[in-house]
Amino acid sequence: MKFSYTSLPTLGQVAKATLTIAGIALIASPAFASGSGMPYEGNMTQILNSVAGPVAKTVGALAIMGTGGTMAMADLSGGAKKMLQVCTGLSIAFTATSFGLGWLGYGGGAVF
Repeated sequence: MKFSYTSLPTLGQVAKATLTIAGIALIASPAFASGSGMPYEGNMTQILNSVAGPVAKTVGALAIMGTGGTMAMADLSGGAKKMLQVCTGLSIAFTATSFGLGWLGYGGGAVF
């Protein structure tokens, strides 16, 4: 089987695609994520504040220690090991959002 350069895009095709993507990006309007006045927003905010408090930090740290200790001490294979790795990763990710970002001085939100 021989390699053929005819399957590669030409410079004109690449330039056209690049200009099309740039044009779409320039005419797109920004999306401002703010409250929309829905009746469930107050309850969701209250749940978020409850989950992001000191209890969440403690539960997250205990989850990381528990899953890490289980991985270190248990003789697991196959699906159980993979599930424990997923749980460890999720506990680290969720704990980092409520615990680790405060250490870095990150208040949330991206500014462009």
